[in-house]
Amino acid sequence: MAEDSSNRSDSKIHRKFPSEAEIAYLEMTCHDDEELLDWVRKLKQNPDTDIAQCPWGCFGDEIWRELVTSGFVDSFNWKKLEPAAWGQVLCSYPQLVEKCPLNDLKTLPGRTWLCLLEEQPQFAALCPWDIFDGFEWAELIAIMPQFAYKCAWEKLDGKDWIYLLESEGFLFSHKCAWEKLDGEDWVNLLKKEELFFSDKCAWEKLDGKDWSSLLREKPHYAGICSWEKLNGENWSRLLEKHPLFFYLCPWEKLNGKEWGELLQTQSQLIKYVPWGNLPLQDLRELAALAPDLFFANCPTEIANTVKTETARPLP
Repeated sequence: MAEDSSNRSDSKIHRKFPSEAEIAYLEMTCHDDEELLDWVRKLKQNPDTDIAQCPWGCFGDEIWRELVTSGFVDSFNWKKLEPAAWGQVLCSYPQLVEKCPLNDLKTLPGRTWLCLLEEQPQFAALCPWDIFDGFEWAELIAIMPQFAYKCAWEKLDGKDWIYLLESEGFLFSHKCAWEKLDGEDWVNLLKKEELFFSDKCAWEKLDGKDWSSLLREKPHYAGICSWEKLNGENWSRLLEKHPLFFYLCPWEKLNGKEWGELLQTQSQLIKYVPWGNLPLQDLRELAALAPDLFFANCPTEIANTVKTETARPLP
């Protein structure tokens, strides 16, 4: 689906930069100076101190130089370091790779490797490339396309491809498994890159919500829309933005809530409300959402019935 029905604003897919790798690295560097200096003192005074919470990734060049000069780097038993901590250490001080067991590097998770390659791409020769899932591949190639030759393209699903295509456009489109894209994927791609990709779209995959979402931003696709797929909510969302499509709308599809929400922004469409065909509960919902319009326009008999029933709670 292209939109979240609980959120009336158009949804967006996939995070944008900063990437998760960048966010993870920023989280490593969120300690204040006093806390870092305290860790330096503890490490220099007692190399056997508990290092489980040590913010290795926060140490800048100056702190690492101090740890090297003090002899800590040479005297510390680096075998005690957990694999996850090695990712932080090597991001901030890659010279320590000679002290890292190769097996520890192989056990780093894909997200840690993503961060490491972004900060220290020289470690590519040591990377176990099969560790990455589809989205990690999409993130890595979007940031560092020079590694595309290593990519296991078959791991990318539709959402992964949308992220990569939006980031790099035409560059990797020849690799795309277009059949993996669903209707939501196509809508989000066409909203941003229609010039390149509209001729590849599998239009039959778009459902009513997808069409409503697409037409809100790209109304020129109306000529190929499968209108019969739109339900009442889809029509309400579309007409909120483009009321000129009113002449195509089968008004009987809208329930009371959908009418009420539509009329809050397009009050002129109230003349199309099929008063006699709406169930009482729908009439009550419409009246609750747009009371002034409702009682000013609906037939008197219906208005009186609704007034009588308003004291009763909705089921």
